[in-house]
Amino acid sequence: MSDRVFRRAELVLAFAAGLSVSLLMLLRSCLSNDQLNLMAHGWVFLRLGEWIHYGNPTSAGGSAPGGLTSLFVGAPLLIWPHHRAATALIWVFHLIAFVLLDRLVARAAGPRARFFFCLLYWLNPWRLYYSSFLWNPNYLFLFGALHASSAWRLRERARFLPSMVQALIAGGPAAVFRSQEGAEDDEREGVRAIARARAGAGDV
Repeated sequence: MSDRVFRRAELVLAFAAGLSVSLLMLLRSCLSNDQLNLMAHGWVFLRLGEWIHYGNPTSAGGSAPGGLTSLFVGAPLLIWPHHRAATALIWVFHLIAFVLLDRLVARAAGPRARFFFCLLYWLNPWRLYYSSFLWNPNYLFLFGALHASSAWRLRERARFLPSMVQALIAGGPAAVFRSQEGAEDDEREGVRAIARARAGAGDV
């Protein structure tokens, strides 16, 4: 067996092992508080057509951002009305993320690095765990991979599509056109914000 065939075989075996373990964990996943909140967003969107523009309740009060949660949870329920359908989308997101990052590693570090990347990332117990249940941060693996992949393509010159991907990941038009660099360091605006909030010494 040639060295190239051996490297490809060990990569395929490592990838298949990670895929199988995460799928088994997905099939054994269950629901708890956060998952029930996310499922409620999906069912409301699916059955009532109501878009809930916020995420899960937080321990500090209020709700976390997460308007896309309704779509990410609700759309898979059209195909399979089961809570594991929404988790299966996370599993697919992780699969796509690996493909993107694997291609990036092959270009940046050469084909020999792909196997070590597969061991360190794809077979990482932390990643396996977060690919197997419904939770907001578990979707971010794909967006992180899209960011890394598009940033790599922009390293030498500007490109339209990778730039669009970067803008969408950053938050779309609101982040690109209405954000203000250094706003958190504006001392005068900070003083005005404190005055508007009527904050006093007892609030610190």
